Amino acid sequence: MRYGVSIVAVILALLIKLLVDTLNINSDKNGYFSLIFIVILISVLYGGIKRGMLASVLAAFLQVKKHQATRSRESKTTLATASVASVVNTYRQKLQGDRAIPTQKQETTQDALQILSFHLENSPLAVIEWDSNFRVIKWSQQAETLFGWESDQLMGKHPSEWKFVLPEDLASVNGVVSRLLNGSERRNISHNRNYTKDGSIVYCEWYNSALVDESGNVVSVLSLILDITERQQTETALRKSEERLRLSLDAGVMGIWDWNILTGELAWSDTLEPMNAIATGSGTFADFVEKIYPEDREFVEKAIAQSVEQKTNYAIEFRIISPNGNICWIGGKGQVFCDETGNAVRMLGVCMDITENKRSQEQQQFLVEASTLLSNSLDYQTTLETLADLAVPHLADWCCVDILDEEQTPRRLAVIHVDPSKVEWAQQLHQRYPPDMNEPYGLAKVLRTGQAELYPEIPDSLLVEVARDAEQLELLRQIGYTSAMIVPLVARGRTLGAITFVWAESNRHYNESDLIFASELARRAALAVDNARLFQTVEQELTERKRSQAALQESEERFRTMADSAPVLLWMSGTDGLCNFFNQSWLTFGGRTLEQEMGNGWTQGVHPDDFQRCLDTYMTAFHVRENFQMEYRLLRADGEYRWVLDTGRPRFTPDGTFAGYIGSCVDISERKKAEEDLLARAEELARLSGILAQTNADLEKRNKELDQFAYIVSHDLKAPLRAIANLSTWIEEDIEDKLDPETRRNMDLLRGRVHRMEALINALLQYSRVGRVSKPPELVNVATLLANIIGSLAAPPTFTITIEPEMPTLFTGRLLLEQVFANLLSNCIKHHPRSEGNVTISVQNRETCYEFAVADDGNGIAPQYHEKVFVMFQTLEARDKVENTGVGLAIVKKIIEQQGGTIWLKSQLGQGATFYFTWPKQPKCK
Repeated sequence: MRYGVSIVAVILALLIKLLVDTLNINSDKNGYFSLIFIVILISVLYGGIKRGMLASVLAAFLQVKKHQATRSRESKTTLATASVASVVNTYRQKLQGDRAIPTQKQETTQDALQILSFHLENSPLAVIEWDSNFRVIKWSQQAETLFGWESDQLMGKHPSEWKFVLPEDLASVNGVVSRLLNGSERRNISHNRNYTKDGSIVYCEWYNSALVDESGNVVSVLSLILDITERQQTETALRKSEERLRLSLDAGVMGIWDWNILTGELAWSDTLEPMNAIATGSGTFADFVEKIYPEDREFVEKAIAQSVEQKTNYAIEFRIISPNGNICWIGGKGQVFCDETGNAVRMLGVCMDITENKRSQEQQQFLVEASTLLSNSLDYQTTLETLADLAVPHLADWCCVDILDEEQTPRRLAVIHVDPSKVEWAQQLHQRYPPDMNEPYGLAKVLRTGQAELYPEIPDSLLVEVARDAEQLELLRQIGYTSAMIVPLVARGRTLGAITFVWAESNRHYNESDLIFASELARRAALAVDNARLFQTVEQELTERKRSQAALQESEERFRTMADSAPVLLWMSGTDGLCNFFNQSWLTFGGRTLEQEMGNGWTQGVHPDDFQRCLDTYMTAFHVRENFQMEYRLLRADGEYRWVLDTGRPRFTPDGTFAGYIGSCVDISERKKAEEDLLARAEELARLSGILAQTNADLEKRNKELDQFAYIVSHDLKAPLRAIANLSTWIEEDIEDKLDPETRRNMDLLRGRVHRMEALINALLQYSRVGRVSKPPELVNVATLLANIIGSLAAPPTFTITIEPEMPTLFTGRLLLEQVFANLLSNCIKHHPRSEGNVTISVQNRETCYEFAVADDGNGIAPQYHEKVFVMFQTLEARDKVENTGVGLAIVKKIIEQQGGTIWLKSQLGQGATFYFTWPKQPKCK
């Protein structure tokens, strides 16, 4: 009874553990110790001290050790299952040792066996028991469910008698069985694949335990089987996923990092080691920051800090310093993770080496600039020097260009370094040690073979090999070469020269991608050099061809090819006057074949009205061997006659023999139409000009009549006014002793009105003449003109008129400009409230005119009167107070506008007034 209770306790503990694992409930190792401890106590209490204690403790100890080492779900299942196997084995051994127990105890044991069988049948584990020959003697219900075969189908069979184990796993399974049967192992755990009845494959984990008798012979083997197919598939998928991730990271030169924000610990994948120049594994955030390029550290730290603070992702590009001293570009992305309180606690991210991308971008940009430079000039020597200068310091610390001359001797075209003193020193070194074309390396080899040379590293041994003497070796060492590449300038299979790129002070190194880029640059440069030389050759050939007419026959075919591609209509005739060549443009224009046009066939396209004139012109010139030019209408393929200009000239052989004519035709239909339109417009303009001339004559006549009328009116009006003025004076003289003050004031008022009327008549006469009476323009010095005007105004001695410097001298009408300034200055003096007033005259030079300003410090003019003052007969003060006709500013405005200028006023009451006006630099055309 005690053995049965012990076994039941073990089975129950196992079932509970399997349920916990199935629900994915986390358990720590203390839970496992408690489980095993309970099993041991129950086993000892009900199973006996000796065997039960020993077997259970050993099984639990071994499995717990495995649990502590792996902490995996697999080992947890193994632990519980192995405990069952251990207890069952203990129970069997106990039965074997107690065969002589009384009948009552045997019955109790039989009951315990039934209970054990019940729980085993209902366990999630499949149970199979094998005899000493490893044939089936027990096949549980779970085994039937797992594998598909029923127990009566397999009882007494060996696994080899049915399709049960995959052939690939058979050797491993046989080894496990052999070790159990020969006693070398009492229990073991194995993994293999098994077939099911329907032919599918399941992955199984086998927990095997051998039952031996007192002599050590195997009685039976108990196997507990766990279906791990799903777990195996998951693990396989996980391994594949990890492998794909690893391949992706390796292919993309990427690495993963994990930063604990709270502790500062930073873990990263091994792919980050070559990028960040840090050891694989883990470290601190400060270790990572230390490797960042100094100029980039601040903005990287700010970007990460901002991402942590705002809990947002970030993506930045920055530089790091690699272990060899090179500067690498890194593209980094990160994501912030927060705890349940919303605080940022972790950041995960990836880094990618984008150095090649950056370098490729820089190289492509350089190629664009270089291509533009190479295509913009045919002076290849200057272009190559500029190209070398462009390469430093972006592509090299030193850049040299060598060109092979006509004798295949290298000539140093350019040496570029950021330090000019080193350039001069390098040139002297080159002159002292010129290249030897027989050298088996370097520039000589590249020029000789046309193959590029790459030196990723330049060890001292290489310098020793190339140096011609100790002094040169010392000089080469002083330069401090670290890497170099030499690329040939090859075009059309010929080596034209070479470009040498050298890293020294920068401590950088070239690689294969740099060599590819440099080769492409050299290819483009060689093409530019070859094109420039070809252009020079073509120029020389053309010059020689012009000098020597002997090449005329040899170029006939070339001429025909060029003629066919020319946009004009070309023709040629022989010594008989008949046409023997028409270019493709002619044939396309007429829509006819060469055979149709040959001879006089082309004349079928000439307009009938133009044919005879055209033929006469051609034949007349032909007989005297002279150039000719004629216009006629020629039928186009679409049926429309088009005007063409046909120009022909005689051809002669080098010895002066007449060879015929060559000519070209240009479509001038649009020009002819334009000429017709122009002719029609000219006739219309002539008609309008006649009308305009007649109109001008009428206007001149009317202006003269108006002037005569104005003069007569002025004279007839002034005569009575003068009589009134004289009469009032005579009356006043005759009765002077009888005049009282009031009568005397009225007489003065009478004469004032008479004088005002006379001034008004003069002003009206002057206003009417503005624009009609003109004098030829002359050179006017404005400063002198103003001085004369001021002198004639007779201003009070206390009145100050200032002429600012830089007054212009311009070609204009003196009288008109004098009238403008005189009226404005007269108003300033006349309307000033004080006798000690100030007036300033200034000027601004504008694009097409001068802007003059006349400013005073008088009472000023209210804004509402700024326009009114330029209207006829408008005054701001009573005429009895200040004698004024109200016409002066109107005359000024009319003169200025008639000249193409403008006048305006800026003033406020009590702040003086400033009159501005513009006067053109060039006189207005009449």
